[in-house]
Amino acid sequence: MRLLIDRRMPDKNEEYVPCHMLLPFDISDKDLKVEVTYCSATSKTEGHSLVRILDHKGLLSKETLEEGVIKSPLGGECGIIRISQNQYLASITNYNCRLASMISESGCFLVSTTPREEHFIEWGIIALCKTHVEKLLNSLKENGYHAEVLAVLKANSTTLITEKQQNALALAYEYGYYEVPRQVTIEELAEKLGYSKSNLSVMLREAEKKLIVGYLHLESAFNR
Repeated sequence: MRLLIDRRMPDKNEEYVPCHMLLPFDISDKDLKVEVTYCSATSKTEGHSLVRILDHKGLLSKETLEEGVIKSPLGGECGIIRISQNQYLASITNYNCRLASMISESGCFLVSTTPREEHFIEWGIIALCKTHVEKLLNSLKENGYHAEVLAVLKANSTTLITEKQQNALALAYEYGYYEVPRQVTIEELAEKLGYSKSNLSVMLREAEKKLIVGYLHLESAFNR
């Protein structure tokens, strides 16, 4: 599900502080891409997040990215490490994050966060049942936040793998079938799992297709 949230604090003239504002550089440049890859509430007013930063044009310098924990005057701190030539990972502690606790208490999971114009931020949310979604929306409303549902994606038979397919995929991965180069052939894997080569091959392909379809649908829903 995709939600558009007005992140201004209710009954106040100021915003709560979104995690990306605690970074020690300006992210308004369109050549910098910032993605929240993990978010959780550590208390009713404090949140913790991991943020991936993509810098394809090399805009960030060593001088920009200080080593160690960086304190922010906005109420939080972060530490940044470089994980590849153009990618960084930031660990952020936000002392003023009311929305993180609402997600945690609802039973939903935040899988993406994208800053939008002015006071708005877009969330990608995953929930195991409708009750969790309703709990989150009700909590936002009760606390005075405006939230608009942009899109909903429901799992169906084209994206859900069976228990047998899941077990076959897990064992194939464990035995190194998906390593490069492969650590086991399809014939060897079939013998280990007690299937014929053709049956196992079809089972894996069907499971892989469902995972790919599910991933592409999810990406499409979160990036419209």
